[in-house]
Amino acid sequence: MRRPAVAWLRLALVALLLLLPGTAAAGASAAGGAGDVLEQPGVLVDPAVPPPPVLQAAGWLVADLGSGEVLAASGARTPLAPASTLKLLTALALSPGHDDAEPYTASDGPGAADGSKVGIVAGSQYRYTDLLHALLMASGNDAAVAMAEIAGGTEAATALMNQVAADLGASDTHAVNTSGLDADGQTSSARDLALLAAPVLDDARLAQVVVTPQYAFPGAGEGFGRRRATFMIGNHNRLLGSYEGTLGLKNGYTDAARGSLVAAAERDGRRLVAVVVRAEGSEADQCAALLDWAFALPASAEPVTTLEASVRSASEPAAAEPSDRAAGAQGDDPAAAAPDAAADPDAAADGGGPPGWLVVLLVVVAALVAAVVYLRLTRDARLARMRQRRAAAARDR
Repeated sequence: MRRPAVAWLRLALVALLLLLPGTAAAGASAAGGAGDVLEQPGVLVDPAVPPPPVLQAAGWLVADLGSGEVLAASGARTPLAPASTLKLLTALALSPGHDDAEPYTASDGPGAADGSKVGIVAGSQYRYTDLLHALLMASGNDAAVAMAEIAGGTEAATALMNQVAADLGASDTHAVNTSGLDADGQTSSARDLALLAAPVLDDARLAQVVVTPQYAFPGAGEGFGRRRATFMIGNHNRLLGSYEGTLGLKNGYTDAARGSLVAAAERDGRRLVAVVVRAEGSEADQCAALLDWAFALPASAEPVTTLEASVRSASEPAAAEPSDRAAGAQGDDPAAAAPDAAADPDAAADGGGPPGWLVVLLVVVAALVAAVVYLRLTRDARLARMRQRRAAAARDR
């Protein structure tokens, strides 16, 4: 054998040995592996599709509300302060069993609430539908306090909220108050806020409230006749009226939590939800960019996982995903990067590496190189034997 040929063969064999374990690892990743895919660091997305927009949010996610398929995510399981997006859970947990016309006479509590308020006046009467519109449209913290009072107080109200969160599988969520104002131990995540979107939109009353642009809220007084003065409150969701197909849902902001938004939209019968948490800049623009990207995806795009699989992984951490889904890391969001990745090399390795299709391609190329080298070596050996026989025959003559 000639030395260059031997060198090529060795190189091909080494490449095969190095790449084959990578192929096995890529297959395990596609099958889901243990735990929740959404807990992996970096931007999770099908590597075969265009990258999603770069966002300034510590946690974000875009998913199909019909199928539950998560199309892209980053930091989606990071527990963060939810600000007023938590009011979606307040409405889901506290509104059942209360008629729109149910009256409430305000105590001093709502007026003492911090932050945004609609102007509930102690001693004045309001209907439950007034409180719901104030809560979800104008993010009234005074309405949140009023609804907690109707439920039996903050402790009883948050117990109901936490039970609903647990029933939905929103395991990153813990409510301490009904308003979403910053409080020790009060958290949610982009994944959990996405889980709240579908049941809110499935509730006809709440779905109507979150898309109402303006509402005539009662002024101070009693009774609900035409003679009672009202004033207009507006919906704080900036996507209403500016983004095609918007279905709501809820924005939030505090100095500590920064911006958050749960936004849903429908086009051609397809409903998507985009969530950003702890966002800098315009959360509305970032959700709009996510929705635009997701609506433009080809039908062949593979989801990262499903919301159902993510929830199931909490109780079955070793279970595999139900289908062969690609979950690749494409780029890094500095705000969403796991802080312990550098300190834990194994954890960092789990979230990176080349995509599966590239590994398979490299293996095929290496195999072809090995085959060509093998054929060349066997040809050279055959020719050498033929020359030796001819030389021996010439000597015998």
